[in-house]
Amino acid sequence: MNYIALLLLAGFSSVDRNAAFHIMLSRPLVLSTIIGLLFGNVYLCFLSGLLIELFGNIDVPVGTKISKDDTFMAYSMGILVSFGIIQTLSDYLLGLLLVIIFVFPVTYVDMLTRKWNQHMLDRYLKYRIYKSPFGILIKGITVAFVKGVVFYNIFCLVAAFILVRIEDYLSIQGEITAYIFLIASFLAGYLIRFLSFKSVYKYIVFSLGLLLGWLVI
Repeated sequence: MNYIALLLLAGFSSVDRNAAFHIMLSRPLVLSTIIGLLFGNVYLCFLSGLLIELFGNIDVPVGTKISKDDTFMAYSMGILVSFGIIQTLSDYLLGLLLVIIFVFPVTYVDMLTRKWNQHMLDRYLKYRIYKSPFGILIKGITVAFVKGVVFYNIFCLVAAFILVRIEDYLSIQGEITAYIFLIASFLAGYLIRFLSFKSVYKYIVFSLGLLLGWLVI
């Protein structure tokens, strides 16, 4: 039942963030704490949510800007902590880094769902394919729910897989200096967002730089 509750939590938190409700379920502090209550380690889940709230305050949705999906970040970190995949400080730093990386494709899916919602609205206004806007609202909520259940869990599982493999094969568990260097490199790379070229190229440059950082380590 807890796993079913987790899937429902992913879906409803995505709906709360993008489509309906708006009862603060999607806030990192709330979501990660609920996951901690369901699966254990409430304290570390609470601290993770608090940390991600700070990250969200940097990326504020102003105007039409779509902020990074910190709901996904809180969901993933809560699972990694509660399921025992994160056990050491080095695990936590690397897990956080992976989640921050995967928040970019998840946010891109968010952009696609918004375009789909706009497409449905345009069709309604042009062709009147529904008797009322209620049908559009139901479809929008359904798309947001499926997005949370599918993409939140897929990228969370990928992050967990990579984290476990890195700890298994690179033999750097407990070598906190390497992780600090990696996190510092990422924070320096965050400045790329201010350069004046397309975001997709920024993401590619950052990813290649991250791979080079691992080779250096």
